[in-house]
Amino acid sequence: MVKIHLFFDTRIASSKATSYVNDVNNEYTQVLAEETASCYNPKTYTYGNGMNSAENAWEKDYYMYDGRGSVSNLTSQYGYNMVSYKYDEFGNQRESGWSNFNSYGYNGESYDYITGLQYLRARYYDPATGRFLIQDTVQGDVMNPLTQNLYNYCGNNPLNLIDPSGHSWEGTNSVISYIAEHEKQKGLEALKARESTKSRNVNSAAEAAAAMEYYALVGTARQCLIIMKTGKSIMNKPLK
Repeated sequence: MVKIHLFFDTRIASSKATSYVNDVNNEYTQVLAEETASCYNPKTYTYGNGMNSAENAWEKDYYMYDGRGSVSNLTSQYGYNMVSYKYDEFGNQRESGWSNFNSYGYNGESYDYITGLQYLRARYYDPATGRFLIQDTVQGDVMNPLTQNLYNYCGNNPLNLIDPSGHSWEGTNSVISYIAEHEKQKGLEALKARESTKSRNVNSAAEAAAAMEYYALVGTARQCLIIMKTGKSIMNKPLK
């Protein structure tokens, strides 16, 4: 894959072609290395649970993330904070300090620091307008009107949703984790209540009510996660 960037050096703008080596084995393609046409000073990336670091011939910097997975800081190999980032709801970036070494930010995705556009694989997203530049090729769901707007980003709900593919929404890691943990605790409490009714030999009606509450909570958790992942409801479908 080759992308054209504008590169500013001493206030003189010129174009350069950058080639990327991509890992296509992930659910969402990730960049492993990049270099210019002259093969001058190539950059490589390492990954763990997300992108860990970026390295070229002169420096190696490490990525730090906020609770939703956006890059919050870039630190040097010596532990110094090089640059800090903050974002509004739609990903408009405010940075403290400056680094042309980094091209990853909101939700941990690649962006062009000249145009401000974010590369979300299928399409480019413009945080300034909160919209994609082109229509989605996925036509949406007639039962979910928000998906019928083929330009909007995450159904205008970027606080809780992300769109790494450029085609479909899913919950942020922090939101999914919160819902899953919250419903897990409720489910455990309901399960304990059911076991308690057994130990006290309470009648079967009370025991059945406790079991119904537990399975309802499991269904609620599943429903929340599916809405986060797809933007669609399965409330009328039987729980398998």
